[in-house]
Amino acid sequence: MQRITSAIVITITLTYVTVIAQEIDNSDAGEIPFVSVPDYLKYSPEMNLGETLAVAENSKGHLLVLNHPGSATTGPLFGNATTQLLEFDDRGHFVREIGQGIYGFGYSHSARYDKYDNLWIVDKGTNAVTKINPAGYVTLNLGRRP
Repeated sequence: MQRITSAIVITITLTYVTVIAQEIDNSDAGEIPFVSVPDYLKYSPEMNLGETLAVAENSKGHLLVLNHPGSATTGPLFGNATTQLLEFDDRGHFVREIGQGIYGFGYSHSARYDKYDNLWIVDKGTNAVTKINPAGYVTLNLGRRP
């Protein structure tokens, strides 16, 4: 009986908090300035930007796009799901694909650069975090494929 009472109290509390959070007035929130640059990224017609899950910038101003193009005939885990790490220079020109065929990539979903320009990739398909140095070599893999 105590479990049911606790569950009811928790449910009511969470519902109340959700309702209150939706009623918070954000009308005085400032606008975030931005400049849209159409067709900024320049890549070959053979490439396919599909589902972009992360964008990161290193200290040189290069952009990394974590892309799931959905164009592979077979993926490592989820049918045609693949992971591409595409690097573009500060003018949007394609530089290279990083980590093609890496064991720790099944369905990556997060990418970040640290202060040394090491790239950290989080992958939900392989339950792994992979560290890649600026030269493109894997230097650390935390976790393992299921």
